[in-house]
Amino acid sequence: MSVTMDFFNDISFDIAKQKYYNANKVDAKMAEIKAAAREIIEENEHLRSELEQINASKEKMAQLLLEVQKRAESVEADAKRRAEEIIDDARHEAEGIIAQKNPAAAGLTASQMDAIDKLNKQLDDLTVAQATQVFRIKQALMDMALDK
Repeated sequence: MSVTMDFFNDISFDIAKQKYYNANKVDAKMAEIKAAAREIIEENEHLRSELEQINASKEKMAQLLLEVQKRAESVEADAKRRAEEIIDDARHEAEGIIAQKNPAAAGLTASQMDAIDKLNKQLDDLTVAQATQVFRIKQALMDMALDK
């Protein structure tokens, strides 16, 4: 039974003996009113409970949204930082390639280029035997250091 204005408008009591109401009909109508009021109270409590759950969910969603936004900002900042590192590495690599292809563009003087060429030639001239000797000396030094 739902409580509407029609419910209340339909309430009427018969007058018994021209001045009194019929007590049984009044009691019956009061029982209906109490039952309807009980339904309204229960529905109201149920709706309040649902509203509390919705509000709690809203708060959780707001907190989750804030955490997601912070995480997204962090990821974005990390991505930008990493992109800058990659770009810097690429620039340095490109500058190295340019220096190898065109030493004058890298700002190297002729004497510096000659020194680099001499070093490269010395490295090329280093024989396997010399490399083996250097390795053996290194090994001996390490053994001496470990013995002490």
